[in-house]
Amino acid sequence: MLKNYFLITFRSMMKNKLFILINVFGIGMGVALCILSYLNWNFRHDWDGYQLNAKKIYRVQFWHDSHEGVERYGMAPMPLAKYIRENVIPAGVDRHSYW
Repeated sequence: MLKNYFLITFRSMMKNKLFILINVFGIGMGVALCILSYLNWNFRHDWDGYQLNAKKIYRVQFWHDSHEGVERYGMAPMPLAKYIRENVIPAGVDRHSYW
């Protein structure tokens, strides 16, 4: 009986080759994009996780408004460092910079 089910399925699949191709391609793309999105999330989630004080590391981003739109950079102007040291960082936090 199980053999008959497989035979009927196989015959049905041979009649609809285009639909099978579309479905297999769609499933393959979906799985590939899920894996890619997980790898992207994992890369961003574990960034600087190997550092000793990983929970104390912050990233300051600089947003630049121009006529082409808003651009985001992983760096900031130097005067911002002085402002952060004086106004944002609480007392008792190590203020050494190693760059």
